[in-house]
Amino acid sequence: ARVDPSVLNQHALVCSCEMGHANVAKLLLKHPSIQVQFFSSSSEEEKSSSAEWALRYACQNGHAECVAVLLADPRYQFRRGAAA
Repeated sequence: ARVDPSVLNQHALVCSCEMGHANVAKLLLKHPSIQVQFFSSSSEEEKSSSAEWALRYACQNGHAECVAVLLADPRYQFRRGAAA
């Protein structure tokens, strides 16, 4: 059976980073349906970026390897408000 890791707002990526499973995060990031965009904005849509939550949880829980995996992804984007 096929599994889509982007289901439930990419919950698999968020959980893998929250729990410190860098190898799982790396594998998930290879899937074409995973979107990696990070925002720093007041927009509700941008606040709810699952990639941002994955990074936040990895940082809060001291999972440096997960942080490195997320930030090394070539699709990584960081925007500050409308200035981007």
